[in-house]
Amino acid sequence: MSAKKPPRLAGLGRRKKLVVVCLAIVCALIAVGLYAWQSQPVPEAGTSVTTAEANRDKKSKMSSMPSSATT
Repeated sequence: MSAKKPPRLAGLGRRKKLVVVCLAIVCALIAVGLYAWQSQPVPEAGTSVTTAEANRDKKSKMSSMPSSATT
């Protein structure tokens, strides 16, 4: 009689660990992405002022102030 071959399931433990590690990495990347997305500042509703417009408005307000107020 010939010797029986060991079942192919012997490497299943290693494959299972690899799948668990990959899932853990994917979950960690998703968590970091969601945290970064959540921590972005949200502009107030109705305000769509660009940086250039804000700087222009700030300069015009500063030029309309009396010189004693700027010092």
